[in-house]
Amino acid sequence: MTRTRAGVAAGLLALAAALGGCASTSGTSGSGPTADGSGPTADGPTGPGATSSPRPSPASPAGEATGTAVVTVGDDLEFRVEVARTAEAQQQGLSGRVEVPPGTGMLFPFDGPAERQVWMAGMRFPIDVAWIADGAVLAVDTLEPCTEPEDSTCPRWTSPGPADALLEVPAGALDGVGEGTPVRVQEDDR
Repeated sequence: MTRTRAGVAAGLLALAAALGGCASTSGTSGSGPTADGSGPTADGPTGPGATSSPRPSPASPAGEATGTAVVTVGDDLEFRVEVARTAEAQQQGLSGRVEVPPGTGMLFPFDGPAERQVWMAGMRFPIDVAWIADGAVLAVDTLEPCTEPEDSTCPRWTSPGPADALLEVPAGALDGVGEGTPVRVQEDDR
């Protein structure tokens, strides 16, 4: 399992950020993942306000998540997540939120395996990211927020190998999860 932790200073600076956002680079920008490194597609830089309910709130209309699912990691970790299928929803991702309540998050399924990148432009809080391939965890990274609103000035994290999905949940939620841990997705009826 891979763990990346930025300095405490980055976390304190993130609290001062006016906008939230986590982006990925598969061709777009935001707090989501992308395959080609040119921009984010899985966790976008702008989005809805925080929710305190156990169910995730839907993304804004421009980057609306396309469903919900229950994701089980290993034998006992369960998350009710929004599913970001479209490039717009992936670009939007979790950005613009004040928090992600425990037990919730966002799943970014991709059309096929590829190297993915994410960034945290404008995010207000750290998250855990599980890089997933063939129904198993490749690695887990803890991503610290970047107070810069532009993704080009924020660090990027790259998947340790071809990934076909990405799971983003509150920081610390995936502590102890290692490479090879099974991941099961049960999508809600639409």
